[in-house]
Amino acid sequence: MENPLNQQAALDRKLAQKSLYYLCKEILGYKDMVPSIHGDFCTFLTNTPSRFKQATLPRSFFKTWVATVGLAIWLTLPDEEGEYKDIFPWKGSNARLLIASNVIDNAAKMVFKIKQEWMNNDRLQAAFPELIPDFNKTRWSDHVAQVERSINATEGTYTAVGVGGSVISQHFDMILEDDLIYARKDDFTGQELMPSQEDIDNAIGWHKLSFSLLANPGTGCIHNIGTRWAPRDLIYYIRNFEDQYACFEIRAEDDKGEPVWPERYPRAVLDQIRAAQGNRMYETQYLNMPRATEDIVFKKEYVNIHTTFGDYPTGIIWRTVVDLAGWGDSKGTARNVVLTAGMDDKHHIWVARLDAGRYNPTEVMHLYKEHSRQFDSKIWTEEVQYQRALSHFSREEMERTGEWFSQERLPYDGRANAKDLRIRSIEPLVTNGGLHILASMKPLLEELEFYPYSKTKDILDCLGYMYKISKPVIPARCQSTLNPFSMEAIEKELKRGGGITGLPFDLQLANVKGIYGRN
Repeated sequence: MENPLNQQAALDRKLAQKSLYYLCKEILGYKDMVPSIHGDFCTFLTNTPSRFKQATLPRSFFKTWVATVGLAIWLTLPDEEGEYKDIFPWKGSNARLLIASNVIDNAAKMVFKIKQEWMNNDRLQAAFPELIPDFNKTRWSDHVAQVERSINATEGTYTAVGVGGSVISQHFDMILEDDLIYARKDDFTGQELMPSQEDIDNAIGWHKLSFSLLANPGTGCIHNIGTRWAPRDLIYYIRNFEDQYACFEIRAEDDKGEPVWPERYPRAVLDQIRAAQGNRMYETQYLNMPRATEDIVFKKEYVNIHTTFGDYPTGIIWRTVVDLAGWGDSKGTARNVVLTAGMDDKHHIWVARLDAGRYNPTEVMHLYKEHSRQFDSKIWTEEVQYQRALSHFSREEMERTGEWFSQERLPYDGRANAKDLRIRSIEPLVTNGGLHILASMKPLLEELEFYPYSKTKDILDCLGYMYKISKPVIPARCQSTLNPFSMEAIEKELKRGGGITGLPFDLQLANVKGIYGRN
């Protein structure tokens, strides 16, 4: 009967070659990994055909453990079935990997962790015994380490370098850039300091030169893994100026604000992090939404948030604006929005109801009719592309059902960047406390907070239209008309010292004044 340990080693050998996720979770022992996050992450790193990849993850989401330590070990393992020969033709014990970080000490720590796995991980050693070197006779430092291999190369298997450092006369099959930008610690307080623009520029400069370090420009790979630090950091540069990079992103919260890794970062923990770091840093590093102070257009504290509709004033004339996403929007970045609001006599906007989502045309029609019934509001829609057809079918349904709704066409705005101009038009309103919303309208509040970096801005666009078409309610003023012959009117006239016109004998009295020159 075969030894169970040998059976486990054979299973580990087979599955680890096929799956980075299996290697990291089962053999390296990263037990907190979950398929919904790290499974997708591992698949991106190993199965995406592009040789150039950029992945953005929040802090402490195992990006270094998986994408640097785990991947570096995985790339050293054999590919006995040739499953990855097209993406990583050099994969195996002869691979030469450069591990780069913001400073060489951090890169050396990653090499140290890789060394520890080869020296102390029994399952890794049992599954791949042919890769275990004689640690006393090979290069085995934190700056360069080498597994057992068949080539005699200048480069080690794992080489560490920091931004600004050089690797003279060395070239690599894979460059793993792990947090080329990172916080520095204050020498006196020990607190983290935001990277300076000089730090960012140095990282971008080093990254731009890294291509020349590839041994074979046709097969070599570069992976950049990091966390956001600033609006125009290295990740921004790669995603906007280097089209050859395939990109992957995970945020700590999904689009509904729910934790994506509740097993490790439940809502309470994320709230603690936000409270400790502040909104700006939390949004930058955990939601991948960096914002410069000068870029913040709308501040949450300026918005009047009400818990119930009972707080709203009466007598407002409500209007319903419908903002329709293009029917061919396959990316899901635009939504259909139905928003009802009105303007009070102080020119404040009160948002009464909001529905936003990926609705089909029939659902949109039902929604804006619900709004109109609820608030007795006129419906305003854009009439471009398929939206014009929607208005047509809406009129047909009114004829069929006998239930009529008042519909208007939103004024056409042909300006360049019209959407952003409409959104910017409500900035004075919001800044001066003129916007009122319900606490349940979280999508609107999120678009306000994160604009112009919000993933969507359709609700804000709808609000911009609303502000454009709304008119204030002018309260009626009672004006009493006095009888000019009454004692009250006579007394008021005497107090004013003037005359009341339109009385009998006005013309004759005027002639007398002219003749005698006196009253």
